[in-house]
Amino acid sequence: MNLLELLKDSPLLSQPPLAIAANVVTFFAFVLVAAAVVADFKAYHHQNKLVAKSDRSFVETGSMTAFFVAYYVVLKLQLGVFVASDALRQVMIIAGLIVVVVGAAFNVWGRVVLKSRWANQIKIYEDHTLATTGPYAIVRHPLYASLIWMCLGGALVYANALSLVLTVGVFIPMMYIRGKKEDVLLLEAFEDQFVEFRAKTGMFFPRVWG
Repeated sequence: MNLLELLKDSPLLSQPPLAIAANVVTFFAFVLVAAAVVADFKAYHHQNKLVAKSDRSFVETGSMTAFFVAYYVVLKLQLGVFVASDALRQVMIIAGLIVVVVGAAFNVWGRVVLKSRWANQIKIYEDHTLATTGPYAIVRHPLYASLIWMCLGGALVYANALSLVLTVGVFIPMMYIRGKKEDVLLLEAFEDQFVEFRAKTGMFFPRVWG
């Protein structure tokens, strides 16, 4: 059997073109975010900066990685896949891809804006300034928000109900716990500035009223 015959019989290439594109784009979107996390660790994890306030949370890179491993296993084993018509599947794939790509771009953008203010655990540095521009003008916690969006988008792309349940039932609560802890320290550090900022932004989704 030659290479062309092997490729022809490949499970990936036997799928419709849209599904193949979805697999490729989703894979590279998650790899991009993973690379951005590694870059933050290398650049800022051991930085020598004075810490003004800090708090610890079980929700950090390690626990988030564990969730994503479980999420990947669910998708890989096709646990919780539901059957939909071809037309609905196409709509779901396109909508999911848009959410995944926007989420990945938003995550990287947030890290570029945050720069050395990033930390694996919750820290407010002595020279810390409140991030309110770029993605932070849209949502208060864009790094967490973007990961939520990507997980929701992935559930649509792969028509996987269990991954959606994991995202809503496990990952969003994890991000909420972490986000609330950060909000407490930011309020202590920036007081009225943070109150005004919080009034204008949603935690994970853009504020569309009020």
